[in-house]
Amino acid sequence: MVEFEFKELEALKADVDKLRSDLLDITEKLTDIGKDGAWAAKEGLERQAKELKKRLRKILKDTHKMRKKMGETIQGQIEDRGLMSLIVAAGAGLLLGVLVTWIIKDRDSG
Repeated sequence: MVEFEFKELEALKADVDKLRSDLLDITEKLTDIGKDGAWAAKEGLERQAKELKKRLRKILKDTHKMRKKMGETIQGQIEDRGLMSLIVAAGAGLLLGVLVTWIIKDRDSG
């Protein structure tokens, strides 16, 4: 009877050792899967960041082209209509001067 219990205890010990070994293997595999998943997620995020960076560069390049084209258009209009541009600028300056004077007088009298 003691010998039978000893054999059962040895078998149980062997089963526990096997279970421990299997759990260690599973833990290592899950850790590897987690690392692989994190690596895949990192690669995906890096790929998205590169794509966004590429799109942003294109937007900035397009914006720069539009700004340059608008500047050239405005410059052309000013050159073509020099006298008219001078009159408009003078009128805007005169109007601004009158408004500032009116505001100052109103504030001093109030």
